[in-house]
Order: sequence, then C-alpha cells, then structure tokens
Amino acid sequence: MDASTRIPPAEDIRAEFSAGAAHGYGRLLDISADGLFIRSALLPGKGPVQMVLRTPTGREIRVAGEVRWNSAGRRFRASGFGVRLTGAGRDYNALLTRARELNQI
Repeated sequence: MDASTRIPPAEDIRAEFSAGAAHGYGRLLDISADGLFIRSALLPGKGPVQMVLRTPTGREIRVAGEVRWNSAGRRFRASGFGVRLTGAGRDYNALLTRARELNQI
C-alpha cells in the first residue's frame, strides 16, 4: 500500500462530493495512489462517493471511490472521511505527483 502524502497548505484543493443523499464540500488533506482524506463537517456514511477536486488554478479532477470510514465519534486531527478510490485517471496521478514533489522541499 502506498503511503499517504499530506497536501501542502499552498495547494488548497477543494472537494465537492456526493455520497448517497449527502452532498457537501470539503478540503483534500491527504492523498495516496489508492485513496484520500477529505476534511469536511458533513460526514457521509460508508458507501459509493463521486467527487470533483478543484485545484487553485480552477482545474477539475473527477474521481470515484468508496467512503471507508469517517471521523464521527473518533479523536482525530480533523473532521472528515477516508475514501478508497475506484476510479481516478491521469489528472489525479499528476496531482499526487505534485503533492509528493512539494512535500520533498
């Protein structure tokens, strides 16, 4: 399993998501090849999720996945949820590469 990479604050990646009846917004905090963590006050339950990630330049990256867990009832650094990706493409991989490069500085 690929280790997750923290998204630098300068890379404010916004997320819009739909998971069942839940539709909300958040911020991408961690990213890996097979998943990500979204900081959000709205905590969807386990199940399928569709997301649009928006970069500071306005680029939209569409990904699909499954909410595997959320921070409800847990002592965690941020309110949010973890997603295992089931559909991500070249744009997502470019975002992951950029996050890794920025974290090596």
